[in-house]
Order: sequence, then C-alpha cells, then structure tokens
Amino acid sequence: MKTHRTIRYRLHLGSRTKAYKLRGTAEACRFTWNHFVGKLKDDYSYSGRCDPRWYSNATLFSIWRKHQEKWLQDYSFGIVRLSLKPIETAYKEFYAGKGGLPRFKAQYDHVPSFPLGAGMFKLQGDFLHIQKIGQLKLIGNNPYPDGIARSGTIKYECGKWYAYIVYEVEITALPSSIKPVGLDRNVGQVARSDGVVHYMPDIEKLEARKRRYQRMMARRQRGSRKQGIKPSNRYLKAKQLHARTYKKIVQARTDWCHQVSREIADQYNVVYLEDLNTKAMTKSAKGTADHPGKHVKQKAGLNREILNS
Repeated sequence: MKTHRTIRYRLHLGSRTKAYKLRGTAEACRFTWNHFVGKLKDDYSYSGRCDPRWYSNATLFSIWRKHQEKWLQDYSFGIVRLSLKPIETAYKEFYAGKGGLPRFKAQYDHVPSFPLGAGMFKLQGDFLHIQKIGQLKLIGNNPYPDGIARSGTIKYECGKWYAYIVYEVEITALPSSIKPVGLDRNVGQVARSDGVVHYMPDIEKLEARKRRYQRMMARRQRGSRKQGIKPSNRYLKAKQLHARTYKKIVQARTDWCHQVSREIADQYNVVYLEDLNTKAMTKSAKGTADHPGKHVKQKAGLNREILNS
C-alpha cells in the first residue's frame, strides 16, 4: 500500500548568497500572493464575482511577470507561480461556506516560506538542488531511503531554514488480530490499563521563560499597519526569543506524543479513551459580580494544566 510521509530537514546554506536567494524567493511569493489576492478582492467587490482558478491566475502571472514586475524573473518561475495555488482552494471553501476569503500576508507577521513542486527540486544524497537557488546540504535522517520525493516546502523558522519533503512510500499492513488497551488521561500523565504510566516532559522552566518574553514584547513598540507604525527592533528581538522558546516547548511535546503513540501503536491495535467533557472541566470559577467564585487563581492554574495535558 502506498502512502505519503513528510520528513523535515535542516538546511545548511554555506553562504550568505544562498540565504539571500531563499529570502528573496519567499518574498517574491509573498508579493505575488498579495497582488493576486488584492486583485480578486477588487473584482469580487466590484462585480460580485471573480475567477480564482489557478490556471487563470498562472496565465495572468506569466504576463504580469514578463511586462510589469520584471524583477521577479530573478527567481524561479515555477515556484512563485505554484504559490498561487492555495488561492483557488481558499475560494472554493469560501463559496461552500466553510471559510473566509484569503488574507494578505504581512511583511513582519508572515513566516517566510515557499512551495516546491515536481521538477522544481532534485535530491542527490544529502543535498537538495532548487531552481535558481543552487545546492543546499540537508541535515537529518531519511527513514524512507526507497521513497520517491513528490513535493516539498521550504520554511524559515526561528532563524533557521528547513525543508519539508513529502515522500511516496510503500508500507505493509499490520496484522488484524485484536489487542485492546485503555488510556486514562490525567494531569501531566497518561496511564495505561496494563500498568504503564507515561509522564509528560517537564517544561516549567521553558513556560516561565516564554511568559517573560511575552512581558518584554508587551512593553515594547509592537507597531500598527493601520496607523503606519513599524515595530521596533527591540520588539522584533523579543519576538524572536519568544518564538524560539515556544518552538522548544512544541518540539518537546511533539516528541513525547510521537514516542508514546508509536509505542502504543506497536503493541496494540485498539485503544479506548475516556469521553471527557474538557469544556466543562476547564470552565472558569470567576463567577459573576453578584455571585463571585472562590479559588479563582487556583482553578485557572488547574485549567491550564488540563489543557496542556
């Protein structure tokens, strides 16, 4: 049976030139996205309809890139054009009542990234070759050496560039024997019916550091697009420190969840969970002005622990 698996690699650039090319490609995709999102919004507000199909946008992009925005010719035609494809999906969900219109991507709040389609990249051992960027060294392990790379995404996260490569792999079906296990989800741990208890990682120091960086951001100039105020450099620095700390927290939790779920999936094929009403369990104890609650601070801390678990 064939399926898809995504592997994340860290990119070792080796030179500032390649870093500038990666950043420039991401900015070209953002600029193109904003242009076509604005164009479609203007068309929709003027006539009540627009043409969000990727084929139409790709055709207009070719003309626009050739005659108006010639600086886009310094970057890969296929990569920048492929970045317009989610617009069609967003409009389909909008017309179906499942979502809103696609939004503009801000310069400071947007995570630099761009897609990779078939024929736009090539994997050769531990190296990744991207159109008009060059060869980049991959840092990481590939558990699917026989897999076929179909697509990918390049993303800038907390000061480092990463490549997410989607492989088409062949997997074998697991045996159909029934072996159940029950899970009891508690605050900070998960207990199994066979007596094994999995404790969540201790991230209290990271949480305290994250709150400290949040206070730093609150004291500095955030900026406002409506008022034309740019965020200060001190705010951007605190924001980067907060993002790095938050990423460590996410990685610790994700790694723990992956290891525990993998261990359970290898031993059992049926899992029973409690049907917990998390919304009622984490209800605030604040009360009202006429009937104030008790132990509000303690209940708020318990609610955070329940949601974290």
